[in-house]
Amino acid sequence: MADRFRLTRILRLRTQLRERAQEEMAATRTALAGVRDAIVRSRTRQVENRRAEAVVAAVGMTGADLARFRAWDVGERRREERLVAEAARLAHELVRLRDVLVARRREERQLEVLRARARERAEAAEERAAAVALDDLARRRQAERR
Repeated sequence: MADRFRLTRILRLRTQLRERAQEEMAATRTALAGVRDAIVRSRTRQVENRRAEAVVAAVGMTGADLARFRAWDVGERRREERLVAEAARLAHELVRLRDVLVARRREERQLEVLRARARERAEAAEERAAAVALDDLARRRQAERR
């Protein structure tokens, strides 16, 4: 009985660990989607800046205006590079978390199989005990009739 209780506690712990791994994976997936959206926005802002620079250049621009446009573009490219690096880091983290999740699920499944086998053994033992009791009862009745 104590073994089954311990197995149940361990299985519950494994289930909680798997659920935590799923939550971490979902949070990382959400963060990665946010970073990817930020990359798209950054690239869009860069394109808009270049268009605005072209419009101002067509009308006539000063060196200071050109320097401002270019400085902003450099800053935005650096921001995009940081975001791309963060996206790569999050993608690697997502792969690692998926491996952890698969391992946790495998461990949980092994314990579920052990629990099912223990339950089957307990049921078989109860059936044997019931059969022995019925056989014993039948022998007693037969002995009483004699």
